[in-house]
Amino acid sequence: MNLERLLEEIWNHPANRDGKMAAVLRFLHWQIHKRLLGRPLNVPFHGLRLRVFPDSNPTSAAYYFNGMADFSEMSFIRKYLRPGDRVLDVGANTGVYSLLAASLVGSVGEIHAF
Repeated sequence: MNLERLLEEIWNHPANRDGKMAAVLRFLHWQIHKRLLGRPLNVPFHGLRLRVFPDSNPTSAAYYFNGMADFSEMSFIRKYLRPGDRVLDVGANTGVYSLLAASLVGSVGEIHAF
């Protein structure tokens, strides 16, 4: 994806509706950080912390899109998960959905990620 299209996607993403400029600044911050330091960055994520790796598009997207990269799916999860629920995340990849679920089910819930 070219830079112009990515910035347009960040600007127009529904999760960034009330913070478009903050989203662009997150993007710029991450681009500078990963190029100068080349190491992961821990960022706030639904009350938890997400480790964003320089070579990980899914975690970068979570950072750019205010923790809601897959807006429809993640909105569904936020609407239906409650404290104490149990979640099975098959194909967890970088764990973005698992962390979102963990923030919702709390310490009384369970997350099993594979």
